[in-house]
Amino acid sequence: MTLSPPTADDIANLLLLCAPPEALKELDLTVETKAEFIAGFDAMRVTLREDITALTLYYATYKLIPYRKSKELIRTLYISPEVIRSLVGLVDAESFIEVEGLLTEIEKGRRSKIGSKAVNSRHDKPGGSRDKRRQIREIWATGKYSTKDICAEEEYAGLGYKSFGAARKALSDPKAKA
Repeated sequence: MTLSPPTADDIANLLLLCAPPEALKELDLTVETKAEFIAGFDAMRVTLREDITALTLYYATYKLIPYRKSKELIRTLYISPEVIRSLVGLVDAESFIEVEGLLTEIEKGRRSKIGSKAVNSRHDKPGGSRDKRRQIREIWATGKYSTKDICAEEEYAGLGYKSFGAARKALSDPKAKA
């Protein structure tokens, strides 16, 4: 098998086959604009062609399906050391972006957990919303009142509720923690 450097046509075909739609849009490459892309690619400075070739190889190999689609063409290409260096830099940058994204998600989760603990501690403390809910439900369970409305009306101020509606809701919300 004879290896040859990738031509502009090879690059265009690989990009059309494997690149995500947003990359094709950025490169202004469609089946209809392929000839213009090839002419522009051939006119580019060498380092830019190497970077685009590296990007093309990245898209053609970073996932299994694009790799399967492109491997026969890639096997025939000679990849220069400069393109390999560009590809390594690109993969390094992509890895950095992914790691940064993961670290951000971990930090958001940590902050969310801390916030949840703070909110729960306020609700769980004596006189907090869960304590008041438990108290009004215990009063209702004694049978002293004939309706939940009357129970809420009579007891809300003494338990520290700011309104009858809040006390009534505490008696009727089945999914609320007691």
